[in-house]
Amino acid sequence: MIPTRSELISRQVSATTIHGWQTCRLVRYESALYASAARPNPEAKHFWEHEGVFFRRGPDGSWDEVGGLPFNPYTMCVGADGTFWAVAPSSYGDCHVYRTAGPKALTRFEEVHTGTCSYLGAGVGPEGNFLVLYAESGQSTAGDPNGVVAAFHDRTTDRWHRSRIETPEGRYGYEGIILRGRKALVVLNSSLTDPEHSDGKDTKYSWRHVRLARCDDLTKGEWVNRGWLMPQDGKTSLQDLIVGPDGGAYLSYSHVAAPSHEALMEVGRVPHCIARIHDDLSVDVFETGLNASSTRLIVDARGGWHIIGRAGSGNLRLWDLDPEQGFRPGNERQLAGTEKIEDYVIHTLRPERFGGEGDVDTVHLMGTTCAPDPPGKERGDVELWHVSFRLPDR
Repeated sequence: MIPTRSELISRQVSATTIHGWQTCRLVRYESALYASAARPNPEAKHFWEHEGVFFRRGPDGSWDEVGGLPFNPYTMCVGADGTFWAVAPSSYGDCHVYRTAGPKALTRFEEVHTGTCSYLGAGVGPEGNFLVLYAESGQSTAGDPNGVVAAFHDRTTDRWHRSRIETPEGRYGYEGIILRGRKALVVLNSSLTDPEHSDGKDTKYSWRHVRLARCDDLTKGEWVNRGWLMPQDGKTSLQDLIVGPDGGAYLSYSHVAAPSHEALMEVGRVPHCIARIHDDLSVDVFETGLNASSTRLIVDARGGWHIIGRAGSGNLRLWDLDPEQGFRPGNERQLAGTEKIEDYVIHTLRPERFGGEGDVDTVHLMGTTCAPDPPGKERGDVELWHVSFRLPDR
């Protein structure tokens, strides 16, 4: 058992706070931690009908409210100069991009861009450039061609540039982004309505497809776009995207393809994998054999690899990974006090995607409890927790 430090950020946030593998709600800037959440709204009639709230961690480990937004800050980033960005959908059919009027000025957000759909991803680069991706249309029927709009803000010129990624299979909307200068590498996950090829019983939805795309100059907007995981029947759960010590992009996910929908419904455990994505969009895939969900990849200061995930109920687990042996896991340990982080997305620091700073060998995790049988998730309230620990020696 690895000891941890647990801190209650808020006793009451909306259960809609947790949503989407590609989101960010925890950053560190000038050694201070910042968290975002959705405010409770007992009168909410839909998922997006929530205001946003921001918290800052004090030196004593207490968390104070330091700002807000009219809509839920679905994901947030911070530039190198302390400018905070937040992407906040107000409905199924749009999203709003906000930027602080000055460094760390979370009480003074300005709206700087409006998008066409709440299915989105966002990221910031080390230069302070910002990229948001969102579905061109909310139409989600499988087989109806759609597209992803890329809206890029170049900090040096203070100009926006738009481009488009074609998604002929239908809507995509859960995008992981690595942004460097004017260059971006993105992982796109489909979000389809497809009853005949759904990825679960008693549902009409599927997230089975994954596309990879690269743009070498976002001011020109010429994308190289490749379908990667494209089964007619399959299950895919994207969970984390990082930049490894070698500068490559690494994706943690689970995936299975099946010869028919009936066969897919009989699948038990879905294999967990780690993929290395190259600049030319070729992929090396390593099946880890791990039976865990909600995974987060960690690389320590010495270049050692680890993974955090949920294996059944109770505490989260930590495994060491051996990249020389296909990222096979070993040395499983429980993380004390993490049973409070129950929902399906766990946030940690990702400075290479969302800006801010890492924290050497201290790991920060943030998540919520689950609402007990809420009358619709949009009306459920939960606790928001921060848990930190030092990585032990191997």
